[in-house]
Amino acid sequence: MDEGIPRALSILLRAFGPDARSRLLGAFPPDLRESTLVCLDADPLPPRDQSIVEQILSQDLERIVGDEPDQPDSLVEARPLQVADLMAIVFLHGSPQAAAEMIPHLPESLQTEAIRTLCTQSWDAFERHVGHDEAAFVAEFDRAQGKEVRRTDPDFACAVLSSVVMVPNLRRILTALYRLDPGAANQQRSKLFTVLDLDRLSDGELQIVLVGIDDWDLAMAMNGFPRRLFGRVLVNVSERRAKLLEDDVAYLSETEVEKIDSVHRLILERARGLYESGRITTYLGSIAAADDPVEESTEVSPQGGKRTRKAPVEEEERSHIPLFAAGVGLVLLSVAWLNWFGTSPHERRGAGTGGGVSVEDYVRKQGAGAGASGGGGTGALAGRTTQGQVRATKGSVLVYTESDTLPLGEQPILPGQEIVTGKDGEAVFSVRDEARAHLGNESAVRVGEGKVHDPRLRVRLGRVWIRVNDPRIVVASPVASIVGSEGAVYELRVVLSSATTVRVKDGTAWVTARLGEDEEQLVVASGRYVLVDPRHGIDTGPLTEGSEPTWLGLF
Repeated sequence: MDEGIPRALSILLRAFGPDARSRLLGAFPPDLRESTLVCLDADPLPPRDQSIVEQILSQDLERIVGDEPDQPDSLVEARPLQVADLMAIVFLHGSPQAAAEMIPHLPESLQTEAIRTLCTQSWDAFERHVGHDEAAFVAEFDRAQGKEVRRTDPDFACAVLSSVVMVPNLRRILTALYRLDPGAANQQRSKLFTVLDLDRLSDGELQIVLVGIDDWDLAMAMNGFPRRLFGRVLVNVSERRAKLLEDDVAYLSETEVEKIDSVHRLILERARGLYESGRITTYLGSIAAADDPVEESTEVSPQGGKRTRKAPVEEEERSHIPLFAAGVGLVLLSVAWLNWFGTSPHERRGAGTGGGVSVEDYVRKQGAGAGASGGGGTGALAGRTTQGQVRATKGSVLVYTESDTLPLGEQPILPGQEIVTGKDGEAVFSVRDEARAHLGNESAVRVGEGKVHDPRLRVRLGRVWIRVNDPRIVVASPVASIVGSEGAVYELRVVLSSATTVRVKDGTAWVTARLGEDEEQLVVASGRYVLVDPRHGIDTGPLTEGSEPTWLGLF
């Protein structure tokens, strides 16, 4: 292998953060990985000793991560090799899921450029326009990876984007791609989202979308709806409007497909606009406004990923007297509160502070809150049976109740609550005596009663590992439900499109896949996986290397 390949790759790795570095190294074959690590440990060469390819990549990295994004000087007259070209080749050598896990850890501009390269790059034209040294480098890089996979592949880019877990990440990438290349962005949006995704809306959201649509247009669009979405539209409008729509649908049954598709696009754009205005919370591929910076520091709401922003606050000089008076008032209110309920500060330690609250104290306190407030808010949970207990947390982990959002500490987990982890968050919790769960980062899971229509755990997004103690426990995603044998360990991963992957490490899992009106029963043995994708069907196969539930055996 040409030693220039690992030297050039080490230049990229030095510019990336530790998460991107580890994922990129994991995408290389073992020989290339070891030689790149050797170069990474060595002192970097000064520019005068670098090859032309290394100098060009260094220059492009300065453009990507430096303070000045545009570098007018060019070392060669031909089209220079770019870091995005190499990243696209690395992605094509791996799986879309691996690329989706790597992308959020790259510099933001590089994320967009790499996706654009996957969508639009003509590699034949690339070879004709790059310099001789760069073309030779790319050919050698292909050989080091095992084979040449360079191709223009919008479908691969779509598979990468559909595997991006967090809504804010996908919205930011699509927005940046739209500002860079509107044609490529619209192509990906049309592949990722269609009018059929309206079925992902809650009933309340669907009603908001339907209110502003003309009956004639809606009836025309319904001629292209599947049976389930067709029925949901009829039950979410008034009886009178439903009757008129049924008559109009029958009258318009011979409408041309092109006209139906046109109305579908208009309805989808309306739903996207409602998301951007904050009236619905299900993301359908909308693009942020030009004056929206699409901040990276976003959180996912339990309703489905709506971003929350804080408006900037202008500082102004104020008198401290009102603040002092407000402080005195708060102290007096606190004293009155303590006298009224007869509780000590120790007893009032909040359920989400991580203070080691027992199940009995927590339920008693929630019950007291319900009695004081007339039965509303969080106190309404007091009469419910606890479903689990937190064992360990790391980073940002929140629990959403019916009326509040709290940091997850050592409080018991009650039915109806949803646990959401941030970028650095993880949590291990017991699910009664039925199972133990390890929730990965950027994930959301709802805890239920364990009944037919309310499974014990419902994974909305992200990754969770399950160790089964009681084979009766049901874990569900939007398109599948899973039960496992006693002692089974499996991973459940749900992406934005609702595609669900079940990877069985030990034991056996029985998966019920629900695609439209059809159900299919699957048996997944140890060392195998099943993928249930609402767009592409069901796929099964042997496991490859993947993440491990390292915490399950510790707590």
